[in-house]
Amino acid sequence: MGYVAVSSDAHAEAVGHRNIYIVWRSTSRIMEILEDITIPLVPFDDDNEDVKVMLGWRDIYNSSDPNFEFNKKSAREQLLEKVKKLVGRYKDERLSIVCVGHSLGGALVILSAYDIVKQGLSKIGEEYFPVCAMTFESPRVGNQAFRDSWDQQPNLRLLRVKNKGDPVPDYPDLGLGYVDFGTVLEVASEQSRFLKNYGDKHNLQVILHTVAGWEGASGGFDPTRVKRSLALVNKQGNDLVDECKIPASWWVEKNKGMVLDEDGDWVEAPPGI
Repeated sequence: MGYVAVSSDAHAEAVGHRNIYIVWRSTSRIMEILEDITIPLVPFDDDNEDVKVMLGWRDIYNSSDPNFEFNKKSAREQLLEKVKKLVGRYKDERLSIVCVGHSLGGALVILSAYDIVKQGLSKIGEEYFPVCAMTFESPRVGNQAFRDSWDQQPNLRLLRVKNKGDPVPDYPDLGLGYVDFGTVLEVASEQSRFLKNYGDKHNLQVILHTVAGWEGASGGFDPTRVKRSLALVNKQGNDLVDECKIPASWWVEKNKGMVLDEDGDWVEAPPGI
């Protein structure tokens, strides 16, 4: 479901603080698809029955099964235990937590970032250090009471990246009691000349490519703003124009002849490799 990582000593020294990173993946299993469409609003926990989130997202975050090795404890239990341990380990340093996720992962980012702060795990002494949630194409998560409770949590921020034309961030419907919140960065992948007009607007690699070259809604698109391999767009899709000569869905066994060069770009392997 996700990963927890910590910035290196060298990076912590360079930026002046230690980052704890939490990354959640998007939907990949059939059972998760079923949870994705389980949309009734239910209490997040027993503290306040008015604070409600989508049942499907909550179940994925909270579910456990003693018969499975990696799910004997819920994702929530495993995460909170790990965060508590890491905060204790680095309590004498300046800390921050960054939670990142795409689609379903974005919903889990919102739940977990909120949970971490609400449980007091982002607090050292009397001071709360920053917790930043960053989502890509996340669906809606909770009701107005959840938003209000989120806004009351100390040093908790949310940045939502949306691609114009992707319906997922508009799900579930506002008429069902869901609300939007957080700071929104809306991009438009159609501005990239490297992408097909009918490309997948929900694909994470398409979004990252668009963000990397984004110059604003009224500006142009410059892929050199951030060094990022163009080939990654077709890693698990077929969204690059044919002129780029990058095979579709190349992230498979032997990567269809794609290799990582000395500059960190994915390119077609030279003859003989």
